Amino acid sequence: MGLLGKLFILAIVILALGYYADQKGYIDVETEFNIDTGSTGKSVLWTNDNFSLAAASPGDHKDEKVSLDVYVFNSIPLETDDGTITGYEAYLGGIKQLSSDPFNTGKRIVFSYAQGDVPTDACMHIEGHIYGSSDVTVQSGQVIHPVYIVSDHVASIDCSTLP
Repeated sequence: MGLLGKLFILAIVILALGYYADQKGYIDVETEFNIDTGSTGKSVLWTNDNFSLAAASPGDHKDEKVSLDVYVFNSIPLETDDGTITGYEAYLGGIKQLSSDPFNTGKRIVFSYAQGDVPTDACMHIEGHIYGSSDVTVQSGQVIHPVYIVSDHVASIDCSTLP
């Protein structure tokens, strides 16, 4: 038997072992490789690098944690079940990115911060959790639906750290 025949038999044996292990429950791909599909109940930390995935369906990521660097460009009144609170519109990036892509709801957020006022026209690091999506009517009358975040920590950062 030649080398090609031996390789073929080896491949069949490996596939058979893999099939057997899978059927017996010895292989759990999601746990073994720590793949987080978002549906396993694992705690996910959303950052500027991966936030667009959460922004695509914020309802599926409710209560998951965020740690974001943003440019805060507006304060707005938010209607809640408890009344009106101050909310802030922010962008995951600097003022240049906001100017070139202002309606990108994968990068645009609305957040609230109950422990004080947040300055606008400033860069901030916010930590908190995803609450859902919001309805924002922009100057043109268009309604967009950025992610709404309830933040529990806000700190000023240098705007030069944002793209």
